[in-house]
Amino acid sequence: MSNQNLLFALHNTNSPNTVKLFANTVVNFPFLCKNIIFSKITASAASMGIPDAQKIILGSEKQGSLFFFADINDIIDSLNPDKIYLLVPRRFGQTVVPFFQISQEIKKLKVLIIVGGSSSGLTRKELDMGDCIYLEYETPELNPIALTAIFLYGLSQTRSE
Repeated sequence: MSNQNLLFALHNTNSPNTVKLFANTVVNFPFLCKNIIFSKITASAASMGIPDAQKIILGSEKQGSLFFFADINDIIDSLNPDKIYLLVPRRFGQTVVPFFQISQEIKKLKVLIIVGGSSSGLTRKELDMGDCIYLEYETPELNPIALTAIFLYGLSQTRSE
């Protein structure tokens, strides 16, 4: 069973490989996230990465949904999340990821998690759109795929079946 309340977004990348790996990480992770979102995906990431991501999502057992938006404002306007978290490197974060709190929130609320697709993936204005959270034991500058995998692992450890 998939969780419709968890929306997971990759924002601002031009790497088709990052798009593909992000989709593969989210749909194949033990934590059940069905909604995968891409925004501000440019260059070959859009023309080659998005079709590959769609194949991964449709080919998974969960039969997830792929959403593609021009920017974060479009995600918010279209999907109306109740809570927004931006998963960022420690230097941009305000608080350590509240895994238990998020696992409780997705039981009742639509929660959007946004990961920047590059080191400059999120602007200052975008960082102000939600709660900036970081991984407690993060090593400097983890890539977006590693951040996503570690976050999903941590979240899966708090779930009660």
